[in-house]
Amino acid sequence: SDGAALLAGALKANCKLQQLALVKNCILTEGACLIAEALEENFTLTTLDLSKNTIGKSGESRLAAALLNNTVLTRLHIDIEDSSEGSPANSVDLGDNSSDSSGETRQ
Repeated sequence: SDGAALLAGALKANCKLQQLALVKNCILTEGACLIAEALEENFTLTTLDLSKNTIGKSGESRLAAALLNNTVLTRLHIDIEDSSEGSPANSVDLGDNSSDSSGETRQ
């Protein structure tokens, strides 16, 4: 998680990077939570790929919560644990992340 902490710090200061692939980087729940915290302050990253990491349900939830404050990220790839099977189900494509659940554009 030291690497994820350093990465999260860099993401908070990022004003150029738009796509980041962190596939199979041994990122665990704590690292995913740190990255989620950074996403709340990062408004340039449009694509983040965290697939093939073990971020767990808590990491998934924290990333989802971060998206309430980040409307720029349009593609988030994570392996979602299928609770009935215990295996990854699929990835998430946010599409237009600037809309809330009612379909209205967030300001």
